[in-house]
Amino acid sequence: MGRMILAMTVGLVLAGALQARAAPAVTNWSFEEGTAPVWPGYGDISGWSHVGTGGAGVNPASTALGTDYSPFLSGQAVPEGSRIAFQQGAGTLSQEVSGFTIGQVYTLRYYVGGRFASTGSSPYASVGGVTVVTEHAKSNTGSLAGVISAPFVATAETLTLTLGNGSTYASGDNTVLWDAVSFTASTKLADGGFENPVQPSDTGWTKFKQASGTGGGTLAGSLWTWTEGAGICQNGGAFQGAGQSAPEGVQHALIQQTGSFYQTVSGLEVGQSYVFTWFDAKRNDGHSGNPYQVLAGDTVVFGGTTGYAPTSTAFESRNSKAFVATATSMQVKFLGLGASGDVTTFFDNVYISQVPEPSSIVVLGMGIIGLLCYAWRKKR
Repeated sequence: MGRMILAMTVGLVLAGALQARAAPAVTNWSFEEGTAPVWPGYGDISGWSHVGTGGAGVNPASTALGTDYSPFLSGQAVPEGSRIAFQQGAGTLSQEVSGFTIGQVYTLRYYVGGRFASTGSSPYASVGGVTVVTEHAKSNTGSLAGVISAPFVATAETLTLTLGNGSTYASGDNTVLWDAVSFTASTKLADGGFENPVQPSDTGWTKFKQASGTGGGTLAGSLWTWTEGAGICQNGGAFQGAGQSAPEGVQHALIQQTGSFYQTVSGLEVGQSYVFTWFDAKRNDGHSGNPYQVLAGDTVVFGGTTGYAPTSTAFESRNSKAFVATATSMQVKFLGLGASGDVTTFFDNVYISQVPEPSSIVVLGMGIIGLLCYAWRKKR
């Protein structure tokens, strides 16, 4: 009964937290504002500051004026509106973004692409000087890809947003493309950091517990349901190798073979799109990571048909595909697909956030303008 009351209480809190919140607005978020620079597109970008050794600018959709007029877009579709921004060579685009709530968790999302298939770029992003999307390789794969950052906590009401192109994976032309840059408030799932129940901290063997019975800890009272080789491990436990520790708190989840853990998420808005974000890593023991899927209800939203197995022993941020809520409550499940052997994947910091629709951003802007007009009229 106590566990049920606790779960219901957490569910109600989560339900309230999942209601739509106003997120900080990025100025010229889809690069539609201002006069488009003349061919080939180099020039100032309204609302953004550029620093770098290479040039930056805007290209319109190739279908509007012809591919030759948009040499950096190279015939790719524009995800939002009719323009994209580009950074050629090492450099950054940045702006000050206001409207953050101190202590609130947010994610940054945008679309990113490359100019040519044969050359590479090194996009990354930071907010308030903290890297939220690590530098990674990007080339022209036929379309711009959606990116969701690692969750971050706002430390001030105004923070500097930086979109950068580094040099780690640069080759040839080294041009990165961006579009549809926005922030979304995120909510951690009930015990999304796996800090409860607290595992014993005396020796390595007792610092973890799996649903199969292995380990000297406990899963009693957890807000997640555990099966087979899934469980909770504390820092310094028998599963962890040198240098591995939970990215948040002092405990994390683990899955071996076909184990799973799941919970029901309440407070969803039917018809609204959501995404899950989390961190994963493979065990530092010389073995491969355990392949896994993430399911929202019965729909696989990460891992495909064969599952995804992390290759790094360092925790890295992951995100699911967007899914549409078909009910006010849905189950989220992390499901192992490893057939046999000593393969292990760790998990931590599971969040859910709404996917902002472009129309909702426009409506929010219109609403703010309306309120300002109303206030002006009242003063008169």
